[in-house]
Amino acid sequence: MFFHVQLIDNPATPEKREISRADHWQYFDDHRDNFIARGATSSDDGETFLSSVLFVEFDDWGQVQSFIDDEPHNKNGVYHDIHICRWGHGPSCAPGPAAAS
Repeated sequence: MFFHVQLIDNPATPEKREISRADHWQYFDDHRDNFIARGATSSDDGETFLSSVLFVEFDDWGQVQSFIDDEPHNKNGVYHDIHICRWGHGPSCAPGPAAAS
């Protein structure tokens, strides 16, 4: 199953991100086979992280929830809000003719 996950940073505690950064990257590296795509969103000036956006594949909802529960930034309180949604991925989601031109 494919999932879209948005991990929204807590703007009141940006210093927590640096504390768990190395563990966060190691955790993501350890789970690299589950990622389809991932990246951070930031303020327009690029100075402030706003959220992490993940497109992941897991067998079921419980696995993706466990993955997020154990994520180091999440355990450290970096995130203010978390959204997990099933995501449709495949040929039916390909760009239409207007996008291809």
